[in-house]
Amino acid sequence: MRIPEEKLNQIRDAVDLVDIVSAYVSLKKRGKSYVGLCPFHSEKTPSFYVDPSRGFYHCFGCGAGGNVFTFVMQMEKIGFVEAVKFLAEKAGIPLPVSEYDGKEKNEFELLYRVNQWALEFFRNALLNTPDGKKAEAYIRNRGFDSFIIEKFQIGYAPNQWDGLLTQGEKRGFPAEALYRAGLVVPRKEGAGYYDRFRNRLIFPLLNPTGRVVGFAGRLLGEASSSMPKYINTPETPIYQKSQFLYGLHYSKEGIRRKNQVLLVEGYTDVMRCFQTGYDNVVASGGTALTEAQAKLLSRYTQRVALVFDGDSAGFRAALRGIDVVISAGLRVTVTALPEGLDPDGFLLKYGKEAMENVLANSCSFIDFHINQKLQAPHLASPQEKAEVIRELLLIISKIQDPLERQLVVKEVAEKLDIEEQLLFRELRAHSYAPTPVSTQESKIFPGKKEKAERGVLGFLLLGEKTKLPLIFRSIDSTCFGLPLARQLFEELYRRFTEDESVTPENLLSFYQSDPDMLAFLTQIFSEPIQEGKEGSQFGLDCVLTLVEGKYQPRIEAIRRKLKITKDPLDLEKAQKEWMECQKELKSVKLAITEEWG
Repeated sequence: MRIPEEKLNQIRDAVDLVDIVSAYVSLKKRGKSYVGLCPFHSEKTPSFYVDPSRGFYHCFGCGAGGNVFTFVMQMEKIGFVEAVKFLAEKAGIPLPVSEYDGKEKNEFELLYRVNQWALEFFRNALLNTPDGKKAEAYIRNRGFDSFIIEKFQIGYAPNQWDGLLTQGEKRGFPAEALYRAGLVVPRKEGAGYYDRFRNRLIFPLLNPTGRVVGFAGRLLGEASSSMPKYINTPETPIYQKSQFLYGLHYSKEGIRRKNQVLLVEGYTDVMRCFQTGYDNVVASGGTALTEAQAKLLSRYTQRVALVFDGDSAGFRAALRGIDVVISAGLRVTVTALPEGLDPDGFLLKYGKEAMENVLANSCSFIDFHINQKLQAPHLASPQEKAEVIRELLLIISKIQDPLERQLVVKEVAEKLDIEEQLLFRELRAHSYAPTPVSTQESKIFPGKKEKAERGVLGFLLLGEKTKLPLIFRSIDSTCFGLPLARQLFEELYRRFTEDESVTPENLLSFYQSDPDMLAFLTQIFSEPIQEGKEGSQFGLDCVLTLVEGKYQPRIEAIRRKLKITKDPLDLEKAQKEWMECQKELKSVKLAITEEWG
């Protein structure tokens, strides 16, 4: 169902594009625009711009662009109507039923709805059932207060095989939808499903905008090989463990404000940190940090502090992924907590002041590597120590900044009393090579004609209005090879002939439900037309290029004749055609140039 343009404009004007984008990207003001690392492709230097005055974003690296609706569509993986509903709810603008097609446009939105309902089911079970009260008593006995339990929306999965399944079907969610959301499991024998989470404390997993993408469950009984202590939602279209960080939704503002993130291992570590006053903390889930997670963190800060139980498997996993963190351009410090305590246990036992002291004495990843590995008693031989140094150099080779890399090598040489040049020679064997952007993400740099097509359209929109009649007389839509360019030219020509207003704003509004056209428009708007003679000459050059393209099929046909013709008379005729065509093209270009002025 098409939503009226007036309603779309009301929603678009009511939300702040910078605020919406900032939920995913760390932006810095630059002139009238904001800039940050693009969320749509891997990059180390910010090329993603947000223009709040004109209401669009554009990445000069991958070409992504659009308005607030397309941004939400791309980030949340939802359809246009769902993005409108999402933003309308944020803006407090009601959408009458007649304006919103309640049928799900895609699987993503259905899974979000299923998970939101499941969250309410688990919360109700915690607060309003006898077993849930016991689960609540358990978490309270761990020292967590009501505010934190409510903030993190802790729930309880009843000790039943089909409690959630039965209630979900009653609410209109088919078993297949619950299965696709990871909430139920197919029975091994016979048909049907059973609940994945049973007799477990439930930790909802929220994405950066606060939508529920999955759950983690802690067993409240005795763990066994068939009943592990923790289980998670499996991979689904809206939840990929390698791209998720627990607590980011709650922490992103604190991370930006403090320009640092505390990376811990578990869910209760995050909750304890929040309860104690740390609002810039996320959990990795006990696995090595992935490239996607490092990229996610880099949107908010460049400083990461690992805070773990020094003896834990999660800490060792985090250290294994440290090269990924450094490759993402992040600066890492390491804090290994004493006595085998994790952040939850340490804060509960010693409090915030003690944690502040520990954090103040954290060390760089270089110092930690040297202290932990090179001073280990089993490293008796020079060969073993050399291998550890090579491991360290391999990590250092991931540092992007050449100057920083050189200073770090110098620091290592001094600490280990090794000749600096020797380390540099070894480092060159592992020289840093930037990770190439995938083919799908790579920007395809257009040729001369494609640039001219965008240039003409940009001039029509942003250039001298007195030149418009000449442009429309000189070229038509057949001069454009790009389908979007042809479509836009036809719309501009229609508005010109009907004397209808054309501005960047009303075009963005007109195409706001067309993501491809929005991306194309923002690319054009992001290539400003210079004022004065240089801008005018640019417009003329682009028009003449398209005029040449208009004659190209005729020229190519004559060329083919010249190549294959053997008869002297036919050859002479083809040569005459060639000369006439070239003369005609030259005459047309000259006439346009003279009228252009």
